[in-house]
Amino acid sequence: MGEEVRPIGRLDAGAFMTLVLDLRHRRLPSACSATRPGWTTCFQEAYARAFRALPSFRSGGAASMWLSRIVYNTCLACSWGSRFAATRGVVEPVVRLYGALAPWFHLLTRPSDYADEAAHIVRLLEAAVDGPAETLLELGSGGGNNASHVKSRFNCTLTDISPAMLALSRSLNPECEHIEGDMRTLRLGRTFDAVLIHDAVMYLTAEEDLGTAIETAAAHLRAGGVALFIPDATRETLELRTSHGGHDGEDGRSLRYLEWITDPHPDDTTYDVDFVIALRERDEPLRLVHDHHVLGVFADSTWRELMQAAGLELLEVEVDDPEEGEHVVFVARQPK
Repeated sequence: MGEEVRPIGRLDAGAFMTLVLDLRHRRLPSACSATRPGWTTCFQEAYARAFRALPSFRSGGAASMWLSRIVYNTCLACSWGSRFAATRGVVEPVVRLYGALAPWFHLLTRPSDYADEAAHIVRLLEAAVDGPAETLLELGSGGGNNASHVKSRFNCTLTDISPAMLALSRSLNPECEHIEGDMRTLRLGRTFDAVLIHDAVMYLTAEEDLGTAIETAAAHLRAGGVALFIPDATRETLELRTSHGGHDGEDGRSLRYLEWITDPHPDDTTYDVDFVIALRERDEPLRLVHDHHVLGVFADSTWRELMQAAGLELLEVEVDDPEEGEHVVFVARQPK
């Protein structure tokens, strides 16, 4: 393909073979050395994913870039997976769920469980946007659970501060653009039809940080574009509770967890979440992990004031919410 930007609307084996030849000369991740053990299998999987994805290509973009991204992201995911296997005995001091335990994340919360919420996100954006709705930037995309559904409607750019979570998302959403970055400071130099900040925003514990994240969303919105903020709770809706869950994987791994939400200091802007996580692998003894998280919580009025300060116009959009009561939803538009 090289410089070609011919859209692919159907399974096109010729285009795929051109991609294979072209990628011989492209720069793949440095960790993807063909001389390393196991990388032949990794490359085969990368090209197989690109080939299988051809029928789902949404025309209107550069097919060569789209296909190359699938191969590149699959190689990166392989790279991170091998790095994790080599260092799995290392204990991280804080928030292991998004670091050393990231490869287990989809056994804690399955992508398939996000179908209804993702459909709600799409309905909200379509109802609120002024003009076309084709491109979406997600700040704090985590393991890519929402994106795995939303990507069928939007061309998604996914950003997160955790390299491990981006690697996990690449394995699930190889056709999406992935960028490492902090939602408080990220500046991509381009705008989108929609910006989504989901529950990753809960890790901002100071009002100043929340304000800068909202400013980041506003900076990446075109005029008439819509920002969607979905925190777990505001100060008014925070519920102290316990919950449990987990799933079994097809690879013989299993995870179960207990989540305990407490608020030792109700007068400040933080609360605590403690996870006790049980990990089981085939032919291995059960492992128990305690992971402590400090999350931020702000008044409804604070959220609204910060959005207005960022120049966004708050909207009230009446759309049926299948997760009502489980989260809070703010919709804001960039004025024209």
